[in-house]
Amino acid sequence: MVTETMRRGAVLLACASMTACTTYATFDAGRARAIAVGQSQEQVRASMGGPEHMMKTLEHPKRCVERWLYGDTRREALLVDFDDQGRVCDVAFSHP
Repeated sequence: MVTETMRRGAVLLACASMTACTTYATFDAGRARAIAVGQSQEQVRASMGGPEHMMKTLEHPKRCVERWLYGDTRREALLVDFDDQGRVCDVAFSHP
């Protein structure tokens, strides 16, 4: 079972593992909470805009293959993971 603390830790760890996690963009937290498993990349982009960072994922427990990061760990961060069909397979949202 994944707890909220584990999700927040994953957000911080994922951001720390990226080489250029220095953006300080903000985003609409209400829109971030509306991102759901099964949505397409186009739907996420239409709602949130383009991500600050994109990366391929390896060995994701849910077999997600791509990760989009919005925000940063100093304020709020949204991680959206996509499967090989371009659909959301996992979402993590961290806020102070």
